[in-house]
Amino acid sequence: MPTLAIQLALAVLLFYLINWIGRHSSGLGYMQLTLFVRPEEAPAFNFLLRVLSPSVFIIIVAVSLYTAHFDRFTAELWRVAAYYYVFRLLYNVTLGRGALINWLVFIIQATVGVSASLLAYRYLILPRDPLIPDVRTIGNELWIAIALFLYATLNNVKTSTVGSERRKKKYLASRMTALRKSYAPLVDGKFPKRILELVVYAILIHETFNRPRIVRWLERLVFPHLSRTLGVMQVETARPITDEESVRIGVAKLRESYELTVHELSTAAQSPPGVVLQRTIAKYNRDDPYVSSVFELIGTLALQVVPEYRVEYERLWIPE
Repeated sequence: MPTLAIQLALAVLLFYLINWIGRHSSGLGYMQLTLFVRPEEAPAFNFLLRVLSPSVFIIIVAVSLYTAHFDRFTAELWRVAAYYYVFRLLYNVTLGRGALINWLVFIIQATVGVSASLLAYRYLILPRDPLIPDVRTIGNELWIAIALFLYATLNNVKTSTVGSERRKKKYLASRMTALRKSYAPLVDGKFPKRILELVVYAILIHETFNRPRIVRWLERLVFPHLSRTLGVMQVETARPITDEESVRIGVAKLRESYELTVHELSTAAQSPPGVVLQRTIAKYNRDDPYVSSVFELIGTLALQVVPEYRVEYERLWIPE
């Protein structure tokens, strides 16, 4: 039982460790699960990171355990890789991101990753001796050079984004349908410009993607000690509120932000509606990545998911 608990803990640690490495390896082309379509610039890097990381991780853990004389905990250490892929799957499905997963790629990654970890366990960890570097194997540098050459070559292969576009469009369409069903009476017809309705839906999609239901439930548990914002629109509040109340507050705040922006720009040179919209979103949340993400979502929704807003969106950069 202690061995199982340790292996499960190691699997969770591996999951967060790989995510941390990936976030800090954006220059190498690391691809995260996202709402936006992005060409995979480094397919070899992404594949190897997700497939070989479990093997490298269990080897490092095994060396540490052997050094600390906790040999008994190395038994069946390859299972950490299997638990890692299960946790990764459950994590994304629990957060409602299952529709964004490329299931074929995930199955291939899991199969190869677990197999590689099993081989590492049988031929490196169990015998123990191969874990210690041997200067007599220095001739293998040739194969290392060949592997690096193949890695660099494959990493320049650009993969198609068609499948990613299809999954993300399907996901966004599903989210729009669900959000409109729940909140349309609180959103539609509440603004002087219809495009602002789409801003609300973009914010709702962005916030519920990053803070799904289970996260919002946890936020309510720790409110107000560890959380200051609540609900599907993540509005600041001094008291507990429902998701519906958060939408009412968010809509009112966005409408006020829009009216204030229009007033501020009334004495300046004529600005395109797009500038007004960007500044309105910035007043709602001043985080630059947030503004960029919401604005990109607006374009994706208008052009691919809800074409009824397309005309207004295409006029955003035409001065009125």
